[in-house]
Amino acid sequence: MPGGCPLFWSALAAATEPEPMPVTLDEAAERATSAATWVEENWSTWLNTGLRILLILVVALLLRTAVRRALTKLIERMNRSAQAVEGRPWAVSSSTPSGGGSARRPSGRCCARWRPS
Repeated sequence: MPGGCPLFWSALAAATEPEPMPVTLDEAAERATSAATWVEENWSTWLNTGLRILLILVVALLLRTAVRRALTKLIERMNRSAQAVEGRPWAVSSSTPSGGGSARRPSGRCCARWRPS
C-alpha cells in the first residue's frame, strides 16, 4: 500500500470490488419480486407527489400572471394621476399602437387648461 491511512485504502478497495451476482435463479427471482413489490407499494406516492408539484407550478404561474396584471394596471393608474396633476389628462397613452398620442381635447370634458399643440 502507498503511504497514507490504511483505512482509506481498504475502504477504496472495498468500494471498487463488484457486487456478487445472484448465485441461483431463485435468489434472482426473489430480488425481482421484491423490487416489483416495492414499486407497486410506492407508485401512488410518487404520482401523488408529482401531481402536487404540478398543482403548485400551475398556481404559481396563475399568481404571477395576476400580480403582473395588477401591477401594470396600478402603474398605468399612477401615470394617469400624475398626468392629471400636471394638467395633461389626455396625454399620451401607453396603450396606443403607434406609441404616440394626440394632443386633442378629450370628448365630453371642458378643460380650461387645454392648449392645442
